[in-house]
Amino acid sequence: MGFWKDVSDLIKAVDIVVEVVDARMPELSRNREVEKLVRKNRKELVKAFNKIDLVSKGSLEELRDKYKGDFLVSVRTGEGMKGLRSKLRTLAKEKGFEKIGFVGYPNAGKSALINFLTRRGKAKVSSKAGTTRGIQWINFDDLKILDSPGVIPNNEWNEVKLALLNAKNVNKLKDPRKVAIGIIDIFLKDNPEALRERYGLEENIIKKESWDIFEMIGEKMRVFKKKGEVDENRVAFMIVNDWQKGRLKL
Repeated sequence: MGFWKDVSDLIKAVDIVVEVVDARMPELSRNREVEKLVRKNRKELVKAFNKIDLVSKGSLEELRDKYKGDFLVSVRTGEGMKGLRSKLRTLAKEKGFEKIGFVGYPNAGKSALINFLTRRGKAKVSSKAGTTRGIQWINFDDLKILDSPGVIPNNEWNEVKLALLNAKNVNKLKDPRKVAIGIIDIFLKDNPEALRERYGLEENIIKKESWDIFEMIGEKMRVFKKKGEVDENRVAFMIVNDWQKGRLKL
């Protein structure tokens, strides 16, 4: 609850709130409770869909069509960052704003995005969830940026969802196999070719069940126990890690 108080205080303290969303799973990674709080406090909301370098060209076009007016960005490549920086400066100038706050799920890329915008390394960055502790002010030209810890809505402690959003480290998952199956389900629906290419699977995987594909991945990648059986835990860790590290792209 301490993190929620930090974010609530941040929203009250700033003029503009930038919600950082994972472009791979845009609707899943939007924080509805934060958005509701922003509206309640009558603050300006700007959405930045980060990690577009991890989505396919087709998915990126769909994002552009669906989220017109929002910002599709990649901290890794710099794409879209100029437009976001310009928007924030324009809002500040036109409306006399001085303070900008960044919010979103853990590991959405808030701190990395701030560092890119400010061209500094002030905000603490890590691939592990929950790196930012408490709120911290950072100078941005004549403006001030406030970073916050990632916050998970009170009703969204679903382990599969948290792992998909990189909000829970693979080493802390109670059932990594369930999460791995969830990832396979997503790729079967949205981009089976990426799954096939990553693990060298046969072409007709779309006709197979997710658990069968899980076993096939273990066999193809030769992840076995001593007796020659597929090591399900290691396969699950591998799949979840590939997703969280961006080696599996939607």
